[in-house]
Amino acid sequence: TNHEPHVAVVHCDLDDAHGLERAVAEADERLGGMDGLVITAALFGTQDALEADTLRATQLLTVNVAHTIALAEYARKTMMARGSGM
Repeated sequence: TNHEPHVAVVHCDLDDAHGLERAVAEADERLGGMDGLVITAALFGTQDALEADTLRATQLLTVNVAHTIALAEYARKTMMARGSGM
């Protein structure tokens, strides 16, 4: 049997909450079932910049925390439904 890892790169805008579930579904479909998730995205802002722009600070927290957690939760539910996941 072939134990080569299967990897799919799916681009997802973490600033767009509506695209998160769609990205997980696309990855799951392309892989024939996903077993894990790697998120390599984030926003950055210096302390001074974030203090000066509270909207940017809110966006940073939304993308880096809330939407990252939501993406991971969609992936967890997808993997649990298939009985897979790391």
